[in-house]
Amino acid sequence: RITESSFFFCADSIVMGDAWYPTIIERLGQAERMVFVLSEASARSTFCAFEIGQAMARSCPIGVVSIDDTPPPAIFSTFKLCKSTDYDV
Repeated sequence: RITESSFFFCADSIVMGDAWYPTIIERLGQAERMVFVLSEASARSTFCAFEIGQAMARSCPIGVVSIDDTPPPAIFSTFKLCKSTDYDV
């Protein structure tokens, strides 16, 4: 049961002009869990792969939610994959 949560979304949480790389590294270091949104674009993204690698290196639990029919990269072979259509949001 989650009683308190805070969320970090790179696009919404980093102010334009701020040093984005240190901010992402800092927030990944503070994360208790990660939800990765899988799409065609995120599957091709070098930065997304880096962020997943950072979370894996810390043994941070990772959930993957697919928003399209993009097949997950091999790195996700050990993760439970959910489709966004699996849930009423």
